[in-house]
Amino acid sequence: MPRERDFPVMEKFLCLFEQPELEQLNRVRHYKKAYWVSQLLEANGWSIRTNALGTSPGTSTKMDFPEQQPTSGDFALWETALRAITSPSLELSPALGKVLHDGFDKVVWWKGLSSEYVYRSEEGLRTKKYRVDNNRRSTRSTTALVADSSSTCDPPRTKYKLVSVHETSASVQYHSECLYKQFPEELNRSLVDKMQEPPYGSLFQTIHIPQGGDWIVEAIQHGTLMAVHDGSYQPDLDPTVCSAALALGCSTTGRRGVISMAEKTDQHTASNYRGEALGALLHAALMHVCTQDETSTFQPVRVGCDNMGIVKHARDYKLALPDKQKQADVIRSMRAVIARLPMALNYEHVYAHQDESRGAEDLDDMEQLNVIADRIADNQLVHSVANNEFATSYFPDEGIRILCNGKKVTAGVRQSIYNEWGQRVAQELMKERGIADEHSFNLIAWDAVEDAMASFSTGFSTFVTKFVSHFGGTKKMLRNRQDTNKSCPSCGQPNEDMSHITRCQEEGRAQMRTESAHVVAQWLLDTHMDEELVEGFMDYIIAGGTKQLVEILDDDSEYLDYAEEHDRLGWDCFLEGRISHSLLEIQRDCLHRAGAYMTIKT
Repeated sequence: MPRERDFPVMEKFLCLFEQPELEQLNRVRHYKKAYWVSQLLEANGWSIRTNALGTSPGTSTKMDFPEQQPTSGDFALWETALRAITSPSLELSPALGKVLHDGFDKVVWWKGLSSEYVYRSEEGLRTKKYRVDNNRRSTRSTTALVADSSSTCDPPRTKYKLVSVHETSASVQYHSECLYKQFPEELNRSLVDKMQEPPYGSLFQTIHIPQGGDWIVEAIQHGTLMAVHDGSYQPDLDPTVCSAALALGCSTTGRRGVISMAEKTDQHTASNYRGEALGALLHAALMHVCTQDETSTFQPVRVGCDNMGIVKHARDYKLALPDKQKQADVIRSMRAVIARLPMALNYEHVYAHQDESRGAEDLDDMEQLNVIADRIADNQLVHSVANNEFATSYFPDEGIRILCNGKKVTAGVRQSIYNEWGQRVAQELMKERGIADEHSFNLIAWDAVEDAMASFSTGFSTFVTKFVSHFGGTKKMLRNRQDTNKSCPSCGQPNEDMSHITRCQEEGRAQMRTESAHVVAQWLLDTHMDEELVEGFMDYIIAGGTKQLVEILDDDSEYLDYAEEHDRLGWDCFLEGRISHSLLEIQRDCLHRAGAYMTIKT
């Protein structure tokens, strides 16, 4: 086998899947050209290779595999299977060990003892050497490489590290590396190198620490390290994302560094408070990395945060968390790491945004670090949303991790289970009554429905509840009383029910619907919705359920995809306020383009 702790992929699948599924998985395995799990992983031994997912074929290999043409269903099952043998975030734990031999890839990337160059070896071709391209931006996950001026070379005799490289016709990107077995320990490994390894490597998304970071360890030893962390949450940009940043400084040398991350969850979970908690976890994890391999005596570290709740949780790390504690997963992990540290963390509250009322020269060291952390957290959030790059939501040391319907529970377990059960019951009820099938149910922005209902008066919310339950004063509902005539009093249609009331084409009711459509249109214009969509909604309401939105919009409209989703939900859902997530995203973009002060919730 190529790596320590390596294993054949199908052996794991055999324990988890039945025969028909195993045949599907084997087709994809052949297509991906993988026998050992290491052939699906980056050099770090825990990250899934990009080409191990999706429909792209596997890496060119010396092994022989039969030709296969997997279906879309095969690829979907393959990704599910990879998550089953690794983790929901596609990270293998524990990671594979050292490299036993070069493996079976036709192209091998590696480093010699000097680690200055990365070498590319391929049978029948001369070895090429590459160096870091300082003219291109590097991220936490990849570093740009460029061919050295003397591209081909006689390589070093000793291979020190196996390297993962993403090579395309346009770029060469270094990803990660791992020692060969014959080296008992790494040479000159910096703090930044250690930070990128499990179990905390997936947390440190963006690292800007000069000189390898070893000065941080020295600052802890001398009691001169200062740290301030902060969080960011911008729901108008993306309500499902929050971020955190950690600013570090040495009071003696004046050196500074920053670390940041962004996490994507859902709009119930993401919040400014979660961002603050993630910042505390970043700091605790860094302190553990700094001290885990050291035998020195460490001095207490001064830590600042502008959220008093997080300060108290960090100070009281030995106390049990309440059952309904918000962001319990992050806080639990942070506390567990703090409990293992060999030194104290002296937490203090730092007031936020001091730079808005005082000049930089008037701020003390901790206040300056707070300003830096605040700015970096904001920048990380914007960058991550724009590039769809996020850190993992599965943290080390959580102690217990509970999933409800595949979604991680981040707060009170009891309430999360109740919510999940309630959603399933509601979904079954709506399917039974023909209101929304299981696919349409998830298109609806139920959070927005809940917020709207909470804003109504008791009397009006009661009326809405009866209306959407189709339990109102219609002839169908009154038939058991004195009136035995169930026909609509306006148009005479038999069996008048709640659905007919909003569709009735009698002249008076149609006129009332037209007037209502103009009122709704004016409100939508006042809230900066695109005029094309406003006109479409107005015509849609006037039609009274006789037309679809796709028919009303122009053939080249940018909103046709949304219109298809809207029509899938249908007239009743629209009239009763069950709008889709897509409409909220469209309105969020409209507000952004208009530079409006209001938000979706206002």
